Amino acid sequence: NGDTCITGLTTGANILRVRADLINGPPTTTSGLDFDLAYRIDDVMGGDLTFSGSATYILEYEVGATTLAGVPLAAGYSAVGYLNDDRGGNSMPRYKAYGRVDYAYGMHNLGLGVRYVASYVDNRRAIFNPASLKGWKIPDTVQVDLNYLMRMERATFSFSIENLFDTDPAFARTAYSYDTFVGNPYGRVLKFGIKASF
Repeated sequence: NGDTCITGLTTGANILRVRADLINGPPTTTSGLDFDLAYRIDDVMGGDLTFSGSATYILEYEVGATTLAGVPLAAGYSAVGYLNDDRGGNSMPRYKAYGRVDYAYGMHNLGLGVRYVASYVDNRRAIFNPASLKGWKIPDTVQVDLNYLMRMERATFSFSIENLFDTDPAFARTAYSYDTFVGNPYGRVLKFGIKASF
């Protein structure tokens, strides 16, 4: 039909063929810092106390423009600090951290862990009504987990509570109403485990 498509008039009968091109993704430049620390104190009330933590800080994550045969298809963007739901990428809070305290006494080990994800915003600012920006800023996320482990000669028993305070995921304007890369939709989860050797 003269290589033209008219909205509301062009139908499938006007299409002679469909060509799909496979192309490389856009160039991406990224840099960041990773931290990992641990410190143990021996003989604390007869046991060992260990503090550990890790963190990631993203300095840059620049995605270049997508082109096909010199024709621009999508503009480049900076992904750090944004939800990126419409860009085909993962959400990218600038920093994440995990801290943990473990106390080991004989066959017993009790641990408390805290996960933290910094706040970030939805890059699609234009879809939000200025009178209601609900979901534009996804707040900090904190999840606390508790673990207990008992090691015996031929068996290990474990018990854990994930999301100890039953925290809901933060609201975001996505298909599931939360960010699946960051939020935990399950609420408080209890797990029991037994591992035996014979």
